[in-house]
Amino acid sequence: MSHILINKLNFHYDSPYQEIFSDLSLTISESWKTGLIGRNGRGKTTLFNLLAGSLLPTSGIVSVPMEVKCFPFSPNDESALTHSVIKESVAPFSLWEEKMNALIENEDEESLSTYSNYMDLFMHYEGYTIDSIIEKESAKIGLNEEILHRPFNTLSGGERTRALILSLFLRRDCFPLLDEPTDHLDLKGREMLTEFLSESKKGFIVASHDRYLLDNCTDHMLSINKSGVSVIQGNYSTWKYQTDIKEEFEERRYENLQRQIKSLEKAAQQRRTWSDTKEKEKTSAPDSGYISHKAAKLMKRATSIERRIEENINHKKELLKNKELKPSLIMKPSEKSPERLISINGLKVSIDDKQIISNLYMQVSRGDRIAITGKNGCGKTTLLNAISGTVPISGGDMFVARNIKISRAYQLPLWSSGYLKDHIKQDGIDMTSFRFIMSAFGMYGEIFDHPLETFSKGQLRKIDLCRTIVSQPQLLIWDEPLNYLDIDSREQLEDFISKEALTIVFVEHDRTFIENTATGIIRLDE
Repeated sequence: MSHILINKLNFHYDSPYQEIFSDLSLTISESWKTGLIGRNGRGKTTLFNLLAGSLLPTSGIVSVPMEVKCFPFSPNDESALTHSVIKESVAPFSLWEEKMNALIENEDEESLSTYSNYMDLFMHYEGYTIDSIIEKESAKIGLNEEILHRPFNTLSGGERTRALILSLFLRRDCFPLLDEPTDHLDLKGREMLTEFLSESKKGFIVASHDRYLLDNCTDHMLSINKSGVSVIQGNYSTWKYQTDIKEEFEERRYENLQRQIKSLEKAAQQRRTWSDTKEKEKTSAPDSGYISHKAAKLMKRATSIERRIEENINHKKELLKNKELKPSLIMKPSEKSPERLISINGLKVSIDDKQIISNLYMQVSRGDRIAITGKNGCGKTTLLNAISGTVPISGGDMFVARNIKISRAYQLPLWSSGYLKDHIKQDGIDMTSFRFIMSAFGMYGEIFDHPLETFSKGQLRKIDLCRTIVSQPQLLIWDEPLNYLDIDSREQLEDFISKEALTIVFVEHDRTFIENTATGIIRLDE
């Protein structure tokens, strides 16, 4: 069994300087189904690029004794049929066949020898049965025959994702690295991918923020923490449980240590005061030699206690070094909204003479958190647009309470260029309140001095959510609010939603988030 070996790896980016890994050592078996987690910016994609060889370590060793291939990647010919794209991503069968056909016409020994070499490759990669294998395996990942015979560039983002991932797992002697494979996948697509990965006989590493996927298809977890990297056997829930237990233990040690330090500091102060008093008595007392000796002894003891205190303080700093700080998100109370906010009866919505939504019934009362689910293209965003009043309805009745404050987050953040402080000023948002909420997301003052074009997708998403929260809305409308958010931020958002009396209508494909937050679900594709 082959292993990926990383020994004393150091890596940093030069401009601007950013250290990603320091003295990292790891061993990963090619048979493991490994989940890779870590907060945005911790180095998950960087690690993949180091394993794939597209980045070189600053120092240290990365030993990968097998071919690795990273998703996402671009196929050679996106205009080809999907079946052909998958096939040619597995191996260059067409090129091999072309060369073999040319060589077979020659009868010299060298041509026959070269032909034999190509034939060995063709058979090793199952060239004679690859077509039937593709058709069989495609069904397992939710690609039917009709999709296989369509041009690849006409597929949806989710269909492309599944086709390319399938090609990686059909590839012989290849270790797949999957970087956020659930992007562009709806709830059903994620479930299909999860089942496919779970049933795969091949090992892989998957970097994902989808807890349902990590729980149901992994047997090891690789976590890039605040301080160092850890590997455990088990799925995400196992990792979470172990991490919570460790943090609880360290919290208790921390609290106990704080009590010890306070006691030591008090004792040290008393001894220091006593020794200072005795030092003053040396000059006036008749037996100054005895008193001086006593004072020196007490001073030495006080100094020793101070040293113990300093050592304990340094030890304290080592505790909780991997604890992720997740301050609570807080929203100022909004004006009380009416009991009934939305009432929809027999709604129909058409766009360009195509009916998108038909005969929909839906009620939203104060405090409801309604999840809109369904496959891509079934009209989820269209429904949000109809509620927001940006697309007209073509039938039925829709009531939205008047004079309430509605705030909306889109699939793409509203602010993605320019400077954050300018957008805040233009929209009349209180800067202090905005900074306070952003700090809970771990984003501080320096973000206001850089153009938004330099921000990561995860940072832009946090800013967009902050924009919707800070306005104290009575109704939140969120379209895929978790896009590019790491797991810690998702859990932080879940905690916020559970504590605040928010009314939300949202579209999301994260099954765990829906289960933890939604009070009701509207399934459009049913």
